[in-house]
Amino acid sequence: MRQLFPTQIDPLDPAGAYDDLPGVAHRPAVRLNMIASVDGATAVGDVSGGLGGPADKHVFGVLRSLADVVLVAAGTVRAEQYGPSDMPIAVVTRTAQLDWQSPFFSMARARPIVLTVDDAPAESLRRAAEVALAGLIDELCLTLSPKLAAGSANRIIAAPALPTPTPLELHSILEDDGYLFLRYRTGSVIGNAT
Repeated sequence: MRQLFPTQIDPLDPAGAYDDLPGVAHRPAVRLNMIASVDGATAVGDVSGGLGGPADKHVFGVLRSLADVVLVAAGTVRAEQYGPSDMPIAVVTRTAQLDWQSPFFSMARARPIVLTVDDAPAESLRRAAEVALAGLIDELCLTLSPKLAAGSANRIIAAPALPTPTPLELHSILEDDGYLFLRYRTGSVIGNAT
């Protein structure tokens, strides 16, 4: 693996490249890791595995080992009846229709984070604000797979259009075996965690 931006480093250990989790005030940082084909597909045959390769799997393992928060879909939280966790869990939901009285929220040792859209029902957004942190992504790690997939696969974020696009700042670009590993940060970042 090699780094192309902001400076060129070859070879590069990804564990060192990703150890500077963005710092934010009063909560854990949220890093989203996704993969997409060059034409924007996030899956082949409904799974993302067809887009990956050894380098992508290695970076995925590194990011998971450095995670402060586990990201899960709302359907998984509902289906598996998640209970309270010692580690923050981020729940992705388009509708914010969750059981706010469940032990996952009411007995949480680490306050859950809810990632949703602005046009979720107002009452759900109000309840989410009472028991969870909402609307946070501090860093987007996007693996660009050197493949064309076509078809009707989803985008990395499947949601209604934002009122205005969220500006991101390119933090780094790594490359291995034709895969590009892009890191973007949002305006909520206050510096690097130590």
